[in-house]
Amino acid sequence: MMNAMQNTGVMEVRARRAGGFSLIELLIALGILGIALPMIGTAFLAGAVENKESIDTTMCVMVAENALAVVRSRVTHAGLCSGSSDRMNSFKRIKSSDGVNLEDLAWKPLKRQDDLPDGEDEQEDEWFFSCVVVYRRLADNANDYLLVAVPFKKFTESDTISSVEVAANSDGQITKCEVKLSSAEDGESAALGFLATRTALRP
Repeated sequence: MMNAMQNTGVMEVRARRAGGFSLIELLIALGILGIALPMIGTAFLAGAVENKESIDTTMCVMVAENALAVVRSRVTHAGLCSGSSDRMNSFKRIKSSDGVNLEDLAWKPLKRQDDLPDGEDEQEDEWFFSCVVVYRRLADNANDYLLVAVPFKKFTESDTISSVEVAANSDGQITKCEVKLSSAEDGESAALGFLATRTALRP
């Protein structure tokens, strides 16, 4: 008789446990969920922003290195110093007349043929990352230059460069790099950084 009562008690306890969660338990769970979800969402958002910044950083380094390589291979010392042999106090921009134009220093994003609309050719893709290169001669009558590549990202496909400004202190350290585009608001700079190198150019 006692065993039957004990078994009945066990069955009643199991039945109560199998009946589901109480209201208090549900409220506690919802409270925890309400606190955790915003934190998880914030973490995902921060990760997405950091991922975008890392892509821009990687791209600007690649574009700047490519730009400096192009300048060293095409621009000559004789071409840059033809007007004056004295050292320069301010930076000057490499111009198209020196053998380099903006598209030579651009990166065109690669699209798979499957992603292109019907009839569109891959060669028609607009470039989004580009670079400008400025130079300063460091010594009189010498083939000794400081080249500064300033990568930037276009705001719109039709953007053109309005102005470029690079400055350095007395120690030669770069203190300012700006690339202003035609679509910029209030003088906003599109520059993503800079890459500087001291080098000699082709004779």
